[in-house]
Amino acid sequence: MENNIINPSKIYAGFWKRFIALIIDAVIISFCSVPFVFIFRPSRTPEGGFGLAFNIFVFFANLMYYALLESSPWQATIGKKIIGIKVVDLEYKRIDFFTAAIREFSKILSGFILCLGYIMAAFTSQKRALHDFIGGTLVVNDYFEPEQNIANIRQTSPVAQPMPAGYDGDGLTPLMRAVYNEDSAETAKILKEYPDMINKTNPRTGVSALWMAAAYGNTELIKILLAAGADTSNTNKEGLAAAAAALRMGHTAAAELLSNTGNQTVKNI
Repeated sequence: MENNIINPSKIYAGFWKRFIALIIDAVIISFCSVPFVFIFRPSRTPEGGFGLAFNIFVFFANLMYYALLESSPWQATIGKKIIGIKVVDLEYKRIDFFTAAIREFSKILSGFILCLGYIMAAFTSQKRALHDFIGGTLVVNDYFEPEQNIANIRQTSPVAQPMPAGYDGDGLTPLMRAVYNEDSAETAKILKEYPDMINKTNPRTGVSALWMAAAYGNTELIKILLAAGADTSNTNKEGLAAAAAALRMGHTAAAELLSNTGNQTVKNI
């Protein structure tokens, strides 16, 4: 079981986002390579192809493009920046050039056997491709701010910190679990049967069901929870309220809905 209070799809960049970014980068690299086609024309083979020198150049050009940009303050290539994703290490921090170079070099392995190493990103829990496993990296959505949100995403082991009665191993009540799954019908059903669950909080992170819905940006769930009397002033253990969490995660509609209740003030993050 994954010990995540926030749905992984809200954090990790999915396969299709990565694929589109890859296409954009390929177009950019191809366009920038056009002048070098003429430079390396004398090295063309009798069959009309380009020789070893040009192929080596293309390989290192790709390596430098990806490694320099992904280890830069952008943490992303131009394609990734356009799509809104970035590369981080396993602690959700910026990677260095050496790590970025290893990640890029290992894409050779990802391309073997029908590109299965790339396709892995569609099925692994953290959307990691083979070269992410080799390089020790993750690709996350650009709005994810690890320094401010990591305490709410990672949790300690259930064995090390037993949960009180009424909570599962992740510190979630049935209501929180329904919100985690973004199941509006189940959320409404649980609230009808167990209204006292509305403001219970996770013993580890301090977040409530409303806080979780805000982090997801799910306005339908937020309306259901507010109608049931959810307390908008609840904060996580870092002092971040639900509306501020929504704003920080880029969900402005959810932040406005919560701030308009009048129970809290949302400041720019």
